[in-house]
Amino acid sequence: MRRWSAAIILLFVTAAPRVARADYNLVIYQLGDPGTDPSSPANQRFRMLGNELGTSLSGAVLEPAETLGADGFAFDFEYTFALINASQAIQGQPFWVTASPNPGLLMLPSLHFRKGLPYSLEIGGKVDTLTNSGLFAGTAEVRWGIVEGFTYLPDLMARFAMTRLFGQQDMDVTTGVLGLSIGKQFGVAGMATLAPYAGYQAIGIDSSSRVLLTNQAQITQENYAKCPAGNVNGGAATCQPPAGDPTFTQALFNENQPFGAQPNLYNDLYLGLQFQTAIVTLALEYAYDWAMHADGIQNAEPLQQLSLSAGLAF
Repeated sequence: MRRWSAAIILLFVTAAPRVARADYNLVIYQLGDPGTDPSSPANQRFRMLGNELGTSLSGAVLEPAETLGADGFAFDFEYTFALINASQAIQGQPFWVTASPNPGLLMLPSLHFRKGLPYSLEIGGKVDTLTNSGLFAGTAEVRWGIVEGFTYLPDLMARFAMTRLFGQQDMDVTTGVLGLSIGKQFGVAGMATLAPYAGYQAIGIDSSSRVLLTNQAQITQENYAKCPAGNVNGGAATCQPPAGDPTFTQALFNENQPFGAQPNLYNDLYLGLQFQTAIVTLALEYAYDWAMHADGIQNAEPLQQLSLSAGLAF
């Protein structure tokens, strides 16, 4: 058991992003000037960036439609490949603004813990990272087995989860997920089980920004006095924050939040299969996501995800 746990942890460490690589860190100021119109091209780009990032972090489930039982515990290493719309643009400018050219495919390794509780309840937590970046996310979840354990009935599961993005100083992304899944476990030669499952979940995404740098100019605090009141992003280089002064930088941009809250809802349909023998589990899952409504959004194209997991269940 210790060898299996050590192997999974080692796999996660080797797959996690290197500190020196920041290819997929987000460069929010490249989205453009949002202005005062919520439907401006820059605001639309920001909204789509938050939508696709939040959905990529929240779409994978990798859990069959049954709980672990009151004494159960599971530990999994997971890897998600999220096919995003990096080539899509709004008025000629892409909304995936990363330090290197647009990624196209996000790779998200994660560690996932689940603990069974009485009354068909289960709690869990997950930590995701985005490879080649400093971004990571934390997820907390609660599951309830509405129907499970019956010989001739499928299992029915309800799930609620919250995910929060960390590591991006000028952007906040929070998601809430509510969904249902159905599935059934089947024995295989008395030595293993197969558990196909399918489900739907609604993903609510809320994204906002805190600090926006429109260029890399360095100024002194005295230059800030020349900026028009309440207009720190007026285009003049003298209105940019000084480097190395985070206190002043925060005060400077608190006067003009460049992007406000941008909520949206996405649909998520997924289909998966879990294989288990003894305490070892393997799972494969495909998910398809699309915007529930596209008011004020251009090019809200669907997303696809393929996820794998390997772990231990007791």
